[in-house]
Amino acid sequence: MKYRKSDMNYIKKYLFLLSFIFSFYHSYTQNKEVVFSSELVGDDGVIGINELVKIKFTGNVDFEGISDLPFEDFKIISGPTPSTYTDKETGKRVKKESAGSLLKSYYYILMPERKGNLNIRAEQMEFKEKLYEAQPIDIKVTDSVEIVDYVTSGMITAQEEIQLTAEVIYNSTHKDSLNVVYKLFFPFSIGLQRFGFLKIPDYSKFNGVDVPISEYEPKNENHDGKNYRSIVLKSFVIPSSKNQEFEIEPLSIELFFEVPTFELDLNGSRIYESLYFHLDSIPK
Repeated sequence: MKYRKSDMNYIKKYLFLLSFIFSFYHSYTQNKEVVFSSELVGDDGVIGINELVKIKFTGNVDFEGISDLPFEDFKIISGPTPSTYTDKETGKRVKKESAGSLLKSYYYILMPERKGNLNIRAEQMEFKEKLYEAQPIDIKVTDSVEIVDYVTSGMITAQEEIQLTAEVIYNSTHKDSLNVVYKLFFPFSIGLQRFGFLKIPDYSKFNGVDVPISEYEPKNENHDGKNYRSIVLKSFVIPSSKNQEFEIEPLSIELFFEVPTFELDLNGSRIYESLYFHLDSIPK
């Protein structure tokens, strides 16, 4: 295909313009001020020794994570939990590539280990081989109080009521095999949002087969004398042998769920808040 001279001039101008736009955008993203901040979520900085506190660390760049050193005088209940990408102007979710006003956050839920005037250290995050430091947070921890905040009540309910069990079921149709079933039980008061596998058992040494699960459909089930919802997360088929010593391996997951707060929206409906923690299976 032949091009006229005028067409070639147009193409050159177009390519030059694209190059200029790319260079400007690259310069902007390289030189814009990096901001990293910390804040308490839904709290005024005064909590009881029996309460939990939720901390959020936010940056305006796509940083990979934050340092994982322990918090002095606090026990980590869950975290660091990444949030979705949001636009700092609209608060709406955006794609990672929309870097103009991107915000990325990580959450921790902490439990105080002593009373007094405590301090959340100046946490750091790394971006392009540079360290950025968020401001420290002061928290006053008092005597035990009546639990009225959703973070504490929600996490207590989750830790007491949510269970991940591992059960061996002998196959009634195939006498030469057995099933290891990992099942999640959770109460009706908690809304399950999503989960992810952190550690999956490996039964290859027993010639085990991971059975695919097409749908994670909750079912109503009685467990330990209570009514729960349950979901089968993993199931393995393992050949049985009279001489085979068999040991159940744990399954570890990260669980995102929501609990009701004490606030109502403009329509009078209860507002729910998302929480998160790690969970390991226990033999049933």
